[in-house]
Amino acid sequence: CLSRADRVRKDWAGRMKLELKDGQTLLFFGDSITDAERLRDNGADLGKGFVRLLASYIGYRYPDRFIKIINRGIGGDNIMNLWERLETDFINFSPDIVSILVGLNDTTFRLWDKVNNTPISPDEFEDTYIRIVKRIREANSDCKIILATPYLVEMSAEHRINKQLLRKYVPIIEKIAELYDCTLIPLYQEFEKKIQDGYGRYYTCDGVHPTESGAFFIADTWCKYVLGERIVSSLDI
Repeated sequence: CLSRADRVRKDWAGRMKLELKDGQTLLFFGDSITDAERLRDNGADLGKGFVRLLASYIGYRYPDRFIKIINRGIGGDNIMNLWERLETDFINFSPDIVSILVGLNDTTFRLWDKVNNTPISPDEFEDTYIRIVKRIREANSDCKIILATPYLVEMSAEHRINKQLLRKYVPIIEKIAELYDCTLIPLYQEFEKKIQDGYGRYYTCDGVHPTESGAFFIADTWCKYVLGERIVSSLDI
């Protein structure tokens, strides 16, 4: 009998994939995991994380197609921040595909922070996420929307509290993807599998931000659920 996590992974892995086409624009929207120390004064910079790895792979894999890739991740952002900058950092670019990874900062309970330690409620999170999806579709009905679920590798007592909260938000993203015909990347479940196998700590330095191996894992997982292929198996090696 498959666990719920395995059912989610199997279900979404078997769904129809996207085909990248020449001239398309692919925009990544999210928090620090997407940001990955990109240079804010250089709009073309892709950061040092999974977005740059994906850009390298896509350029190698599809040399006959020019795909413009934009990184608009900002460290510390939550769902409300994404809504606030949606017009300037998304609508103005009119991308053909948008990939969103957000949610961990919404659920974060900071034991050391007496002022900003209250997470965004699940209802507020869901309502705002739906507003973002609807606004994207309103601006471009043909835009392909990809939603990734956030992950957390427990490394502290604070992480254990955050993980309990995070488990309430992951199903919300899954539901929105289903209701609004988005592609889902069940990154939470994929990381849980790695944690169960004993590899979680190899993929993140602090429970949240990915190492080089973690960034590669996220990029490879993105390809698995979005393109229906894996990076290593697609290379001529």
